[in-house]
Amino acid sequence: GGYLLGAEDPELKRLHTQHRIWREPWLELLAAAGAERGARALDLGCGPGWSTLEIAERVGPRGQVLGRDRWERMVSLARTTAEAQQLGWVQFEVSGAAAPLAAAAWDLITARWLFCWLPDPLPVLRAAASALRPGGRLAIFDYLRYSPDIALEPSTSMFARGIEAVEASWRAAGGDPRIGERLPELMEQAGLRLVHRCEWRREAAPTDALWGWPTSFFPLFVPCLVEEGRLSSAEGAAFLREWECAASAPNGRFRAPPMLGLVAERPA
Repeated sequence: GGYLLGAEDPELKRLHTQHRIWREPWLELLAAAGAERGARALDLGCGPGWSTLEIAERVGPRGQVLGRDRWERMVSLARTTAEAQQLGWVQFEVSGAAAPLAAAAWDLITARWLFCWLPDPLPVLRAAASALRPGGRLAIFDYLRYSPDIALEPSTSMFARGIEAVEASWRAAGGDPRIGERLPELMEQAGLRLVHRCEWRREAAPTDALWGWPTSFFPLFVPCLVEEGRLSSAEGAAFLREWECAASAPNGRFRAPPMLGLVAERPA
């Protein structure tokens, strides 16, 4: 189970597009979580480290930041970027989300687009809760849900069919495209107290930067759906053709899946 898209160059490029587009909401969530100078912060599922480096900027050299990801290549890229930016207080390690954590060691634990890929989020939430010092906080940025909120105008039956296939593939890999609907309750089950919740809903015309996010995803992933037998090759080609048509339609609009920001605290 787990993350579907690997760590090859096209996916890294897509992740960078995704980071840029959702950077402001991520910074808002860090502010709401109280990421402050001198804090000790752990970033789970850090990918190429862009989320982690934003945390490092906030906590400053008196702080300590650790990014964890299970992909060796992601961690290697993150280290290279941190070194180039001379952020000596940031470290990265190759490690799964469920790997053991020292008890009561962290002021802040963050996870961006991690829980939507976990077959069983509760043990990871419990481990994070025990790894926080009393009063420490866990901040999660993830999908509230994928469909039915994601939408294309003018709408096409092929778009709906493609999104259905994306979700089926996601679930088959052990993930949950509606994870945000379950996270608040799961956080409470893990012994955390929810202190902040925020949603971001966005839509885009073809000329907007946000349009580049699905444009970086569909051509990469639709061929995988064809390989998996979730779409026929004719359906895959039709889906990509309709997406291109929407990009040149005068009234083309893309509605992104809503994102959810949650901050929970370990009770003192």
